[in-house]
Amino acid sequence: MATTTLIKPFETLAGSMHKGDGVVHRRKMYRDASGKVLHMAKQESYKVANPRNYDKTPPKGEELGNINRFHDAALRTTQILHAQELLEKAQTSGNTEEITAAETLLQQLNDFRARYEAQLKRPDPSAPLDRKTGHRKQYWSLNTFIRAMIYLELKNS
Repeated sequence: MATTTLIKPFETLAGSMHKGDGVVHRRKMYRDASGKVLHMAKQESYKVANPRNYDKTPPKGEELGNINRFHDAALRTTQILHAQELLEKAQTSGNTEEITAAETLLQQLNDFRARYEAQLKRPDPSAPLDRKTGHRKQYWSLNTFIRAMIYLELKNS
């Protein structure tokens, strides 16, 4: 059994893979800043039938567009989550453009935080539909919520 920390301290992924049959078992655990488990996802099992060689067949077209959108969403999420640190650095340097940009990011963080807290009780109306349940998705960690909302914004623009 292997455990991988994806984004500390929010998400961890514990799983194992059996080499003989190629079946991957995994379970996601969403944690708050203190390490307390907020939500555990269902145990997932799937078989990797034909693993892809990305050197021989690189992504193209819409697949590449999705990868680039996710990359941009992840970068913007990181910037928003570190807005307070960026603001402190900008204030010490005294650059007004950096201060304005950091204040904008901090305002976005506060807006996302309020929406995240609200969607814990009732799903966000702009959240995508969950294919399994047919209901709006709920997110159990702030960084995942922000990344998903930014990704949807980029996808719809």
